[in-house]
Amino acid sequence: MKKIASFIVSSFMCFNFTVPAMADIPETQIVAAISAGMIIPASCTEDLKNSILPANAPATTAKQSPAAVVKQSIPAKPATKVSRSDSGDARMIIQEAQSLLGKKYVYGSAGPNAFDCSGLVMYVFNKAGISLPHNAAEQAGYGVHVDKSDLQPGDVVFFSYYGGKGINHSGIYIGDGNFIHASTSSGVITTGLSSDYYSNNYKGARRIIR
Repeated sequence: MKKIASFIVSSFMCFNFTVPAMADIPETQIVAAISAGMIIPASCTEDLKNSILPANAPATTAKQSPAAVVKQSIPAKPATKVSRSDSGDARMIIQEAQSLLGKKYVYGSAGPNAFDCSGLVMYVFNKAGISLPHNAAEQAGYGVHVDKSDLQPGDVVFFSYYGGKGINHSGIYIGDGNFIHASTSSGVITTGLSSDYYSNNYKGARRIIR
């Protein structure tokens, strides 16, 4: 564990955003940041990627530029307006997301058998007839802002990479403080918003189905 954490610390220079001084970052939090399912930018060396990603993770051709996932969210774009009470699309989205639990993580993939984080969100919303981009930061420009205290099932939640200002990760809120997302280490899983890593890196939520 110390060897892996040390290698990760020494390699943080490859990321495109500023992080706190490494001496101030506990070793366990750095490891948690990697294992929590964040995207690894293309500027990292192949040796670093191979050290962080699971040994059996297949090579992929990314549809989204890894550098793009760290950019700031773009101005809000209109999304398809759907009435929750009339259509039941929120229930459809939750059911579809839950049906994908256990699917593996493959960077750049958008289903049906493997996903990255934004690919999962894009795939699930497409099932409800709503088109979203294959990029977490761009997805944050759709719909309307929702306060964390007002989250409803079907809202899309967004996160940064450890200490970053940009948006690097997205998932689908399913209620009771939980969201479904594609994690690099565990595939499609359910995680609590109150978990330390995601609570500290929460960047907001958007309501796309209204």
